[in-house]
Amino acid sequence: MLQEGVDYLACFSDGDTALEFRTALGLQEHVDLIAMTIATSPFTHFWMDGESIALEHELAQQ
Repeated sequence: MLQEGVDYLACFSDGDTALEFRTALGLQEHVDLIAMTIATSPFTHFWMDGESIALEHELAQQ
């Protein structure tokens, strides 16, 4: 998701909520759902269950 020029990864703690979010936005054919940890993601900004999270640059590089 692009917000104010920053790429965010939308994250959910359960699959049902992720499916509901994707369906509500009409993104079923455009967005894949995968399981991964935040630490393995190439992103540094996240929406986790509706809460904005930004990792420190050093943490994101580990």
